[in-house]
Amino acid sequence: MAEIKTYKNGEKAGTFSQLDFDNGEKIFISIAQSGVKISKIGFLSFPTKTIWQTNNLDDAFTIFMNGNYTNPLGLLDSIIDKLIDCNSIEEVKQKLNR
Repeated sequence: MAEIKTYKNGEKAGTFSQLDFDNGEKIFISIAQSGVKISKIGFLSFPTKTIWQTNNLDDAFTIFMNGNYTNPLGLLDSIIDKLIDCNSIEEVKQKLNR
């Protein structure tokens, strides 16, 4: 199961979160007007590899919120909710490619 290490939702700093997995792997979830990007985090917490990305927020809303733009959980919360039970980046990839 992942642990939420960083969480900023709609603040001046942006909308993003870092999840740390039990096996030591880490991912960074970033949401902007240009889309959503989920990256593997490497040394010194720098993103090293893109795991999943969409340049269309409508796609992200469809995938993570079943197209429900009025869901009380925001998009970031919905992404975290879908990935929090994963134990590794490989499990994240499997969930996102369904």
